[in-house]
Amino acid sequence: MSAASAGHARASFDLKSASLPLISVVLKTPNLATLSQELQARFGETPDFFDNDPAVVVLSAIEQDTTPLSFSVLLTLLKHYRLRPIGIHGGSAAHRDAAAAAGLMDLPDISSAAV
Repeated sequence: MSAASAGHARASFDLKSASLPLISVVLKTPNLATLSQELQARFGETPDFFDNDPAVVVLSAIEQDTTPLSFSVLLTLLKHYRLRPIGIHGGSAAHRDAAAAAGLMDLPDISSAAV
């Protein structure tokens, strides 16, 4: 038997809540070509503006838009600017299904401020 009894064994991990800074990318259109152009115009000269920051894609503004949203293209685009999408907030059932298929979590309401 080990030196520590079963009742006093040290755990191999702890679970603690954490508060992490996240970037909110609030989509106002499902048109990813427009998004790409605007990201380039805003951040093209500062490629290191983001530093692999975790991001939440907020879809509330396009929830009623039935235009398909390609999450694989969106993820590639955001990763190009060193954002790391981890989940979505809002959107339609189709958005949530497509996001889940792309490996994104459906996240609860978040507060955000402009960058």
